[in-house]
Order: sequence, then structure tokens, then C-alpha cells
Amino acid sequence: MQKNTSSSIISVAILVLLGWAILSGKKSVDPEKQNKPAEVAAVVETKVTPTVKETAPEAPPAKVTEEEESAAVELKKTPPPVPQVPEPEPAQPPTVRLSGKVSSAADGSLIAGAQLVLLYGGDQQVLKSDSRGNYELPGLLPGSAGYFDLVEAEGFLGVTGKNITLPQDKPSLEVDFILQPLASLRGKIIGTGGKPIAEAGVTLRKTGKAGRKKKSGRKEEPARVLTDAGGLFEFSNIHFGPSFELQVEHLDHIDFQSETFELRSGEKRDNFNIGLSPGSRIGVLLLGPDQAPRPTEDISLWRFVGGKKHPWAMIGTQKTDSAGKTIFGGLKENSYSLRAGGINGTRHATRLLRVAGKQTFEQTIELEPELTISGVVRNGRGEPVEGSLVKAFRSLPELGQKENASDRSDPLGRFRIGTLGEGPYLVTVQSKGHLRHSRMIDAGSEVTLTLQQYGRISGQVVALATGKVVKGAEVELKDLDNQKRGQGLRLNAEGFFKSPDLLPGNYGLEITAPKHTPASLDLQVGDGKDIKLVVELERISP
Repeated sequence: MQKNTSSSIISVAILVLLGWAILSGKKSVDPEKQNKPAEVAAVVETKVTPTVKETAPEAPPAKVTEEEESAAVELKKTPPPVPQVPEPEPAQPPTVRLSGKVSSAADGSLIAGAQLVLLYGGDQQVLKSDSRGNYELPGLLPGSAGYFDLVEAEGFLGVTGKNITLPQDKPSLEVDFILQPLASLRGKIIGTGGKPIAEAGVTLRKTGKAGRKKKSGRKEEPARVLTDAGGLFEFSNIHFGPSFELQVEHLDHIDFQSETFELRSGEKRDNFNIGLSPGSRIGVLLLGPDQAPRPTEDISLWRFVGGKKHPWAMIGTQKTDSAGKTIFGGLKENSYSLRAGGINGTRHATRLLRVAGKQTFEQTIELEPELTISGVVRNGRGEPVEGSLVKAFRSLPELGQKENASDRSDPLGRFRIGTLGEGPYLVTVQSKGHLRHSRMIDAGSEVTLTLQQYGRISGQVVALATGKVVKGAEVELKDLDNQKRGQGLRLNAEGFFKSPDLLPGNYGLEITAPKHTPASLDLQVGDGKDIKLVVELERISP
């Protein structure tokens, strides 16, 4: 009995629990119990009214607000965040470091502040050595090439043109540079009694073929300085070499030129003292045709050297001051020529003088007004000849020089040759198709120059009976006036011949052909006359 009662109590409890679950709206059921319907049915069929302990009903579930429901929906829609995995950094390619040092060839000391110009990758890299003479350029590509265009430093001779190739199997490349130190030269210019000469021009230049041009191919210009009040001069940063010379110029002293000497790398030569001897002076006053002073005009001084083609060498050119004056000083004993003018309506004027010992000369040069030879060029028919070249020429043997001037005739045949001095000139005129003409004409004249034209003879050789071209014909031209040897004229396929340009005069033609009677003609060629012929040869009867 107790056993049945216990079973009934358990069955009721199960029923109560199932009902509670249904009333609570729970949809989840233990899958194990869903798979046992027969056992549940047996329990339900037990009709025992058990004694059940009353319990308070369970509270209904909490009401869900719209906001909470919406938030829950959004939470379902939003996927959970995906953790971010960092991408691996790409492997950096290997690089090469370029470095080195710059030092002096004299003592091996390192050079700070040296500038290195490297051409690499199409760009120009400018590097500088540090206080210890070192330079560095990292991050270069292995196996790439570069070119040191220039390595230089103050007081040293620069180095150019060094190729480099960066290694592929090493992390660095060292390239060192050794620079040659430049030279320097100091000295003093003194005069009579050891007195220092101020403002003397001192020129230092390399001589000979070696060293006249830099490695760049540009000509190395000489260096020039002026002495100070104590007569001192100095040249620094000299590109050393085996052949130098020093030239000194001063207004009141004779120019000095040293023997050639050598300057070695890094040499600092002092006490290069030079004594100058006093020379002669030439004071020049330049006057115009109106006798007024001519300021700011060029006057050149020439020295006689005695050459056959060029007997005079120019020393220099100076401009006159506001009073029309200038001075040439420091002249040796020799013959000199002063030349001025040729502009502003004047002609060139020349003065010759002889300098002996220490002298002071005063020369006045009076410019003459410009003289001309003008006129017109015509042919034998009186027609103007355009484009004729007219030249005026004369020789001045005492000056060792020549005067030349020229002009071309305009469409009206007119010409004008200016800047001439007094006296006769040889005037020549020439033009294409005309004979060259020459005559002496005084400066200041106006003339007519007549040109003769060349003449010509042309023609054709044909048969008398048929008028057809005679094959194998030959034509010989003779100058009857000058009795020159005859010349053959070429015939073309049509039997035509033509002479060259002929001077006016008497000429003869000899015409021959196989199986034809020869012919002979005497002709007079006039000024610009063209003679055209048809030569008929008679065939010889068989």
C-alpha cells in the first residue's frame, strides 16, 4: 500500500511539472523524455488522487520592451568582430655603404671639408668630408655603378673622372682619394735704389705645350695681380708644373720677363724679387680735323720686330682722356708706330718715332678728314653693271703696312670707297662675265669705270647638200692677234660647238670632217658680242 502511494505521489508530481512547463510557455523539452511516450502514458493512466502540498504559483515572465527587443535583433544582425592579423613587413633588399677618406699627398694628413661630386642613378650626389677627412653614403644598390666627377678641396688640385662599381657580395665599398697640394709664389718688385714699385702689373703664366690647358679642355688663363704700396705681390693656389714665367709691367719702367721656372706640388716660394729698369715715355695728344681734342678715342702703339710678313707687333691700345691725351711708358730702345683714327669721318693716322735711352716724347696726332673714291661702273654699251667689286689699294713700305678698302656697285652701278688718305690708289674692278679692269686714281676723285664683256663663238656643222649633221667633224679655235696655239672645241651629237669666254679681238676657225672639204673662217669678236654660225661642209665626190 505504501508502495502504491509513493508511485501515485511521483506520478502526480510529474504531471504537475509538465503542466507548469506548458503554462510557462516553455518550448524546450528534454529530448530524452520525448523519446519515451509509452512510459508517460502509463503514468497518466494511474488514477490516484494523491495528497499534494499546496505551493504558490510561479510569477509570469518579465515583459520585454520594444527597445530591448530591437536591441536584441540588432545584436543578432551584427556579426562578432573579426580579429585583425597584422600583415608581415616585406623583406628589405640588401644595400651597400660607400665610404672613404680624403688625404694630402704631401704628408698624408686628412682633409676636412673636401667636396665630392658623385654621379649615381642619374642624379648628382654632393658629399663633404667630415673633420677627420671621412665621407659616407649609405643605402646604395649592390652591383650598381657610379662616377666621381670631381673631388676638390681648398688649396689642393682637384681629381676628376673615377668610376666605381658597388659589390654584390659585400656590405660596403671604400674609395679613398689623395689630393696634391697647390703651390704659392710671393715676391717684391723694386726700382732704382731698391725703392718698392707700387701698382706694377705682375702676370704669372704657364709656358710650353704642357699645362696650357686644363683637364676640362679649356685654356688655362694667366693670373695677374698688382703690387701693393710696398711693391709686394702674391699668387696662391697655383696649379704646379714644370714651366712657368713671370712678366712685370709698369708705366715708367721697362717690361720684365723672367726665365722659365718650376713650381712643385705644395711648394711655397717666397722672396721672388724682381728689379725694374726705368724706360722711356711717349705722351700723345690726339686732335680732330677741326683741331679740337678727341676724347675716348683709341690709340695703339706698335713695336718694330722686323718680320717679312708682319714687321710690326702691337704692344697695346689705350683711350684718350677728356683732354684727348694718353701716355705709353716703360719703352725700350726701338722703333715705334702710333696709330689712331679711322672712325667718325676720319681716316687712320700714323706716326713713326725712334726711342733711344731714357727719354720722354710728346707726340701730336692730327686726324685728317675722310677721303673717298666714288663713281659708277658701266659696260661697253654704257649700261650700269650691278654687283661689281671695286677695290682701292696702296702700299706704305715705310710703315710696313698696306691700305685696303672696297665696295660693291649698286643696281645703278654706283660705288663709294671711303676712309682713304691723300695720294694715289690702285683701283681694280671685276664682275662676272667681264674683263678685270685696273687704273691709278687719286683719293677724293669721282670716276666712271668701264668694263669690257667677254665674247663667244658658237655654231653647228652640217652637210651642204642635206643639211644633216656631219659626223666626226672637228673644230679648232685660233687667237689670231696673240698667235696662241689653237684649241679644239667639243661638238655634241647634234653637231653644235661653243667657245669659252673670249677677249675682244680676231679669231680663226678651222673645220674638218672625214670625206668633206675643210672650211676656214676669220672672225672678229667685239665687246660682249656672241657670234652664232652654221658651218656647211661640202662632201667630197667618190
